[in-house]
Amino acid sequence: MRLDSFRTLVDSKILGPVFVSSGKLPFEDWRLVTVIPRATFAGDIDANTERVMFIIGAIALLAAVTSILFARHSSLDRYPALPGNAPDRGVRTRGR
Repeated sequence: MRLDSFRTLVDSKILGPVFVSSGKLPFEDWRLVTVIPRATFAGDIDANTERVMFIIGAIALLAAVTSILFARHSSLDRYPALPGNAPDRGVRTRGR
């Protein structure tokens, strides 16, 4: 079986991971081999991924804090006579 083309990831001591691809050219027995260091094209992708993960984490934290504050605020408005929700202002309810 003859291999006409291939693509692989190779670890280089100098460049780090590099993508290597090879393809057969249409004349004689020539091949075109391309070697591209991963950092050349993936550096921006990695930076954007980190930035997006930070933004998603910040939004999730903001949503959690907002929901906690909203839940506390709405429960104080709805049930002011329950112990622990509002200070005792001497308000009497039925049954006491």
